[in-house]
Amino acid sequence: MGDLEVDIDGLEGLVTSLAGVRDGLDQTRSVVNGSASAMGSEDVAGALDDFENHWDDGRGRIKENIEAIVGAVEESAQAYRQTDTDLREALQEEETSTTAVQAR
Repeated sequence: MGDLEVDIDGLEGLVTSLAGVRDGLDQTRSVVNGSASAMGSEDVAGALDDFENHWDDGRGRIKENIEAIVGAVEESAQAYRQTDTDLREALQEEETSTTAVQAR
């Protein structure tokens, strides 16, 4: 049977990265507001502002999807950690049991 290896720390790192992406999506408004004067043209600044206003719907859907993925990855990491703990404890109990029988 093949071995199954899961990088649990990697899964947890993915959660952190996804949270950073989600948080970064919220920062686009402040970037637009902070750079409007640097656009050099009111038309360009207006177009950027219009884009940002329409981007709200898409951003909301993306954030919902990220939240769903974060939840699934967090549950997976917890399940793998619990499985590791359960297997370790079962092996330790088996080892203790075997040692006790051999000592008789």
